[in-house]
Amino acid sequence: MKNYQYFDRDLSWLSFNERVMKEAKSNKNPVIDSIKFLGIYSSNLDEFYRVRYPLLNAREQLDMHQEEHKHRTDAVDRVIFNQLIEFGETIRTLVDRLEKKGITWLYGRPFPEELYPKVDAFFLNEMLAYIQPVKLSGRDFFPENNLIYFAIQVTSESNEDFVLSLPLKMLERFQVFKEGDKTYVVFIEDILKRNLHWIFPLSWEIIAFTFKITRDASLNLNEEINEETLKEIPLLLQKRELGFPTRFLHEPGVSAEFLNRIKSRLNLESASVVEGGRYHQLKELLKFPNLTKLEIERTSWQRSQYPLNLHESIFSKIERKDLLINTPYQKFDPVLRFFNEGAINPDVEEIYLTIYRVANNSIILNALTSAAKNGKKVTVFVELKARFDEGNNLAWSKRMEMAGIRVIFSNPRLKVHAKVALLKVRKGKNESLYGLYGTGNLNEGTAGIYTDHFLLTANPLLNNELLKVFTFLTRRKKPGKSDDEKFNVLLVSQFNLRENFLFLIQREIKNVASGGNGSIFIKMNNLEEQSMIDALYQASQSGVRIRLLIRGICRLVPGVKGQSETIRVRRIVDNYLEHGRVFIFENQGKHAVFMGSSDWMNRNIFHRIEVCFPILNGDQSNLIQKLMEFQWQDNEKATELGEGYKNPPVENKTGTIRSQETIGSFLAKNPH
Repeated sequence: MKNYQYFDRDLSWLSFNERVMKEAKSNKNPVIDSIKFLGIYSSNLDEFYRVRYPLLNAREQLDMHQEEHKHRTDAVDRVIFNQLIEFGETIRTLVDRLEKKGITWLYGRPFPEELYPKVDAFFLNEMLAYIQPVKLSGRDFFPENNLIYFAIQVTSESNEDFVLSLPLKMLERFQVFKEGDKTYVVFIEDILKRNLHWIFPLSWEIIAFTFKITRDASLNLNEEINEETLKEIPLLLQKRELGFPTRFLHEPGVSAEFLNRIKSRLNLESASVVEGGRYHQLKELLKFPNLTKLEIERTSWQRSQYPLNLHESIFSKIERKDLLINTPYQKFDPVLRFFNEGAINPDVEEIYLTIYRVANNSIILNALTSAAKNGKKVTVFVELKARFDEGNNLAWSKRMEMAGIRVIFSNPRLKVHAKVALLKVRKGKNESLYGLYGTGNLNEGTAGIYTDHFLLTANPLLNNELLKVFTFLTRRKKPGKSDDEKFNVLLVSQFNLRENFLFLIQREIKNVASGGNGSIFIKMNNLEEQSMIDALYQASQSGVRIRLLIRGICRLVPGVKGQSETIRVRRIVDNYLEHGRVFIFENQGKHAVFMGSSDWMNRNIFHRIEVCFPILNGDQSNLIQKLMEFQWQDNEKATELGEGYKNPPVENKTGTIRSQETIGSFLAKNPH
């Protein structure tokens, strides 16, 4: 095998998160959007410490190549340290931008005297009830994951240590006060710190610092799902919040003695100690107050409605032509209508659906409970290992079972990540199928902010094979050699997905070898799996032109002589989260276009059930290619991925193009 180069998975992901932070630094964005990009950065970093950092530590301790893993961990720590410095600098620029708009954000600044009465009244009237000091001597105290605490050291009269929890579950992190014509935004921890004298005697000399603990997010769901394990899941979710500590983040200026004592008393010796800024848990910036003077400058994105006749059944429309919905540029309504009509249509006999992440008050699942009560046979495949959505999925499972829906949990060793649904309809002696295929979750909440694609079709070539997928899923077992499901149109991981993508790549190589053209254009969230990367390297060495839009992790190194000279990689970070997966192969001018739920990662290809589907309608195939070209032309929100995990901007040669804005306008003018 060739000695190919690969980017490190974790450093690549941190590079993506750095790109998110750079969006926060852009003066071209409304300031409220910049603030929320910083919140996304902070939320992403918290998840990194919960999900990836425990693996880094475990490999360093257990693997025989300890020095190599220690080097990787050190490199990750250096990158995060430098990013956090940049984070602090970005905050300061946002404080200045807010000040110019007449809003004073008291970030690390004392309260002006005229504000004392209002912040003190807030503390005494609304906050004090939730403050519960805990003395650390003589008892155990377990700080929960990602909450903010004050550690209090008493330096006179009593040599005690105390911990106070900031009541983030009861109060908004940011409080807004108006004094005359001035608007102030303040952190509630600053209000608490100013009023500690109400909690501890004035005669005590105290030192206070804030900290938070990030804990391992592992959830052990390796057993078969039955009634007993269902009862245990809520307890497991609670235990996860008290899992293995991976990071002890504290504000600067704390003495080593006090820090070590707190670590010891809270059993945090194994956690990575990180000195941060004055404020922690800044994913709360996503909840920054939407003050009127900030909202009026936000970008007004154009969202269109797919043209449907309100007096005609959506199924009649699907029978004539496939529907392709491109969210969030087009509203999610046709997808909701697909399920709503299916629930009440007397010809619909059976409904099948996979769910991974759904809205808390899901319109789709409410429709399915109505369908079950209407006597229809409804089967829902629930993924209980959708990280951080396990509780919501479990709650919905109980509600659906009470309504008479057959709920099937995926095999604990095999996630179901496919985004598909199927309706079986009978008219007299004739039976037909209506299928829904998506690149994203069937969630009306995220459909408003994630760029995804949803295909509604009556095509039996697709739907007969989708019925095979659902038949297989009812067995709740991993595919084996004895499984005889054959998929000729759909690409289904565990069966033919990897093999078919490799075939499509090889076909482009052969086309170039025979004197023709060969090109590949792919958009994914993450590109990690080595055999697929190697296939792209081989295609590049054969002269195939390859363009990749990879939002997050990308282990493929582009532009390396003798390896990937014809490959270019870009990522787009903008108002909407780029989420769709699209695969385009030139195929001698007869472009083969696929979409689906699967990234090219080890977990997607080898350990999940994923479904990718072809776009068989020529007009819709051309549309997807056009939308992809809009994205490749983006030179405002797109960056190149190159040497050293950097995110240099795309060269501006043809004027400024912002693809999300362009796509929104195009789809509004060209409904299909």
